[in-house]
Amino acid sequence: MFSSSNLLNKFFSKHPEETEAYLKAFRTSHSAEAIIKSLQGLSDLNVLVVGEAILDQYVYSIPLQKAPKEAIVTTRFDSDESFAGGSVAVANHLAGFCREVTLVTCFGPEEEPLRFIRSKLGKNIDLKGLATDDRPTIVKRRFLDKTWMTKMFEMQYLNDADISGETEKELLNLLEVLIPRHDMVVVADFGHGMFTPAIRSYLAECPKFVALNVQTNSANLGFNLATKYQKANYLSIDETELKLAAHTLYGDIPAIARRLKASLGIPNFMVTRGPKGSLFLPEGGDSHETPVFSTKIVDRTGAGDAFFSVTAPCVYRDFDPEVVGFIGNCVGALAVEIVCNREPVDPVNLYKFIQHLLK
Repeated sequence: MFSSSNLLNKFFSKHPEETEAYLKAFRTSHSAEAIIKSLQGLSDLNVLVVGEAILDQYVYSIPLQKAPKEAIVTTRFDSDESFAGGSVAVANHLAGFCREVTLVTCFGPEEEPLRFIRSKLGKNIDLKGLATDDRPTIVKRRFLDKTWMTKMFEMQYLNDADISGETEKELLNLLEVLIPRHDMVVVADFGHGMFTPAIRSYLAECPKFVALNVQTNSANLGFNLATKYQKANYLSIDETELKLAAHTLYGDIPAIARRLKASLGIPNFMVTRGPKGSLFLPEGGDSHETPVFSTKIVDRTGAGDAFFSVTAPCVYRDFDPEVVGFIGNCVGALAVEIVCNREPVDPVNLYKFIQHLLK
């Protein structure tokens, strides 16, 4: 068939040959209209998000020269920008697709971070914030070379010890009230002390569908692993997090993922692999590998959170496993073109991107 769309896809595509081969095969069994209709069908869901709120800050600067008397690179301040990250970003992504989202998180005693984060919440998000006087609202301040958007240095403001017994009790009481009111629970664990052993045990007994993302970052490297959780219905981690949890540095990633999936007893297991795409091991089915669809990268920060946020309700609704990976990588492709968490992935843009790939 020599339609104009086919000719354009063949001769002007920016994707590598293996991606084009994947899309060609995918088009034979899936249509953009059906996928979009399924995504629009998520609009009746009530979702509970639990996780640490993070205030991301970018300080843009112009590099100068090495200081004559110090082993440092000097920069000139240009501007700065703040973003609502962590569980707030997860809630904002979900809010574009679901009817109602409730966000349970912790804040420090400072008023300004809370005021800022409230201003960035989607209109259909209900914030349930717990005050933690023993720690600040988490702030991650990154210093960038403005010209190339290169991150040079990061400073974190946080207390990553477990939350106090009093806050833990408040959180447990809140979860007991809120979980029955929602269709599913989305857990965004950034490893900064909110998820104590008691909280994790409570979530393991949760009667609702639980989607879990357990993140490894510079503040918790090696200490915040998926193995800390006894149960979940859907787990999404990246390749590094997989290797750390499996205590395996080298080896076949699908095989490592299958072993860890079996040992954890998690039915739906997703591994995001950066430039290698994603790997999905669904309950009772074959694994599915999906290539990346991104052709332009502005900023990778927050892309994994976006991927997890949108695929979680898809898995809950039993989307075709191959479609779950496809949707996730479409979301990831859009997310890497957004600076940090400046805005959530827009459903309309996602639908247009899906139509573009499958035309």
